[in-house]
Amino acid sequence: MRSNNIGTSYCVYILRNKEEFVNDIVNVGYELIDSWVNEEKRCEIPFYPNHSVDGYHGFMFKKTALN
Repeated sequence: MRSNNIGTSYCVYILRNKEEFVNDIVNVGYELIDSWVNEEKRCEIPFYPNHSVDGYHGFMFKKTALN
């Protein structure tokens, strides 16, 4: 089991719905350029294994021109 421990402390993570996250960023003026999944990094949620995350998503956005 991996933990979100970097040795000197535990890291706090915010897990969001991917589609909602992307839509929120697009709605404030950015364009999604690329996305990827890092399947080597898991986030295991203690006591709620069914809600654990199998891999992290990364995103690249570009600021769109102002209207």
